[in-house]
Amino acid sequence: SSADVSWTAGGTETEWFLVVNGAGTTQTSTTANLTGLMPNTAYSAQVHAVCAPGDTSAASPTILFTTPCSSAVAPYTEDFSSGALPLCWSQNTISGSGWVFTGAPAYDASSNGRTSGTYAWIDFSGTDAGTVMDVVPVDVSTLTVPELAFDFFSYDGTYGSSPANILYIESYDGSGWIVIDSLADNTVSGWNLKTFDLTGHDVSGVVSIRLRGESGGASNDYYNDLLVDNVEIRETPS
Repeated sequence: SSADVSWTAGGTETEWFLVVNGAGTTQTSTTANLTGLMPNTAYSAQVHAVCAPGDTSAASPTILFTTPCSSAVAPYTEDFSSGALPLCWSQNTISGSGWVFTGAPAYDASSNGRTSGTYAWIDFSGTDAGTVMDVVPVDVSTLTVPELAFDFFSYDGTYGSSPANILYIESYDGSGWIVIDSLADNTVSGWNLKTFDLTGHDVSGVVSIRLRGESGGASNDYYNDLLVDNVEIRETPS
């Protein structure tokens, strides 16, 4: 929510006009602390020397910066309706195409019943490994019993790929990622709600969750794409 900006005087001037995203303020020092900035927002800054009243220099070159994301606050929901990696989420992969948010899976997953571009999925092709999607960190300090919930589709009833591809649900404990649970069953059709108790998985009231997809090792693992939708971090329903 803040940033420090500094510049070098061009001469003997002692006053400057700093313009940040089009809004200007007078400065009497060559450093300025910008406060009240919005998270995950692009900013630009330029400075003019004030040589005398009514006499200002041309603008300096523009500097550009983007503020980092801040934690979301529970209850938090992501429905993937943007057709892209959600804001402040991240992903990485050792090999393969990674998590995708557009297009349509094939085979049994093609009949999942939901519109393409409204869920996240892994298009397995025999080379996918370490396919990670990081949820934005979420502040759960106001929750009594925090819970992760999402809809999950993993079905290959037609082609019988075995063993099933695996989705690991993991949390960060301050020093590394630990497995909360794993899902490795492709014999149940349709979307299925999965829930996980997050009690004790926070670090100072904030939980960091990631979903990691791995091939189960079948030579025909491409019949078993994994789909995720409607991720929630919420109070456990009573």
